[in-house]
Amino acid sequence: MMLNWRLQQPTDLLIWMINLLVLCILFEVILSWLRLFNVRVPLYNPIIRSILRVSGAILSPVRDVLWRFTGRMGFGGMSIDFSPIIALVGLMFLSNLIVRIFG
Repeated sequence: MMLNWRLQQPTDLLIWMINLLVLCILFEVILSWLRLFNVRVPLYNPIIRSILRVSGAILSPVRDVLWRFTGRMGFGGMSIDFSPIIALVGLMFLSNLIVRIFG
């Protein structure tokens, strides 16, 4: 099966950008897990910094709202960040909405 990178409809660009945001958020989650296990992550790398900046732009407002209502939830002094889950669900909902309306 070949991947088709051509944009068939005008909304394909929006869907592609949402998928890119999802990948950036997943990359940040993986990096946070690596740092949790004391793996050195080169945060000075411009590509990694760019990805973290993009995902941070999505996750920061979600974290602000979430922590305002729930506070920091955690076990044993370690807080759990649910903002990536909420952001991913929101992005998937937006993607499905775009496909259903314009697709």
